[in-house]
Amino acid sequence: MIRVSRPCPTMLCLLASAMHLAGVETDSLPTVKVLWTWPGVADAIAVADGVVYAAGDNRVTALNGRSGEQLWAREYPIESAGFSILRITGDRLVVGMGRSVVLADLKSGELRAIVPVGQEIQTIQGPPLVVDTWDGERYQIVSIDEKSGTVLARCAESRGRGIADFRVADGTVIVLGDDEKTVAGLRPNDFKELWHTSLEEAGRFAVSEGSIGFQLGPADSETGFVMIETRTGHIVRRLPEREGAGPLASAFAGLGLEVDVRSAGLDRNGVLSRYDPATGKALWSVTLPAGPTGVARSGDRLSIGTGSFAMASTGRVTVPVDALTVVDWNSGRVVTRAVNPYGIGTMDSLVAEGDLLWATSGHQEVGVFCLSSTQVDPPEKLYELLDQLLPGR
Repeated sequence: MIRVSRPCPTMLCLLASAMHLAGVETDSLPTVKVLWTWPGVADAIAVADGVVYAAGDNRVTALNGRSGEQLWAREYPIESAGFSILRITGDRLVVGMGRSVVLADLKSGELRAIVPVGQEIQTIQGPPLVVDTWDGERYQIVSIDEKSGTVLARCAESRGRGIADFRVADGTVIVLGDDEKTVAGLRPNDFKELWHTSLEEAGRFAVSEGSIGFQLGPADSETGFVMIETRTGHIVRRLPEREGAGPLASAFAGLGLEVDVRSAGLDRNGVLSRYDPATGKALWSVTLPAGPTGVARSGDRLSIGTGSFAMASTGRVTVPVDALTVVDWNSGRVVTRAVNPYGIGTMDSLVAEGDLLWATSGHQEVGVFCLSSTQVDPPEKLYELLDQLLPGR
């Protein structure tokens, strides 16, 4: 059953004021075309073959991506699950719920295994399937067989140092030591060390094709960027800091996305750029109206949720009020820049496939909403709605 909701007056007021504060001319800004909304709870979403999967409140719901029709819903017997994390690996739905990983069939949602990991799950990566957990004092990574649910290995440190962060790339688990100077590649089935490399102080990092990029130096004073080959640990490229911009990895690594970090990046000033992978030279740049709240790429379109970070409390979570910018990946031309009336719930909750975008929402009546990346409504529609809901505003 599809329920299409309209923004509440409070959200619309916040939207108008937030866009004004962000310096966006709302008089000329269209409203993004909202195709449907779904009212359930969604902590996280994923998409595969036109089906949107929403996880929250110990359950996963499958929705037809184009119509919003519910295909199935499954509830899993997990106590005190808390916030859900969702990922698709092969024919499996992998759901992090509290201190357990749920493995379910992608097509039906049928439960295949529940894997207790002992600590609160922070992120899920793979394939191969690796989750990281936090016990309040240290991180631990856990390797799981995605078919059987068997725990293959656990690791809380590498070369005698704790784990600050990790990525799964090309069948290798890349870990950054808590000294932020030691990088190691581990075999996923037993976490045996394959290689290690020493760096200057390293910060955020992101996966690329066959390599992984590390920001050098703390976030507020980057000193450059280095690429490491994932299979050998060899340093294959160093790039200096670009004038007026942060390193290639900054925002994309911060958003937890696996993108081609050699080809795109976002600096601290809200300028989106695409870079030549060999030289680091900018191919194009476009100014964003505000900071990013979500990024998704489908084909030659890159969609960026942006917000002024004016916060709206909805009774369930607090979310930024957003706009949406759609950029042509090849030229950097802004295809669409429009108001998004529902906000985007979390940093990694914007996904794309074809001409459609889906996002979670903090709006109390909307869990998931579907947007068109090619259709917008004229700006008058937003103001007509404001006039209807707020006479004499």
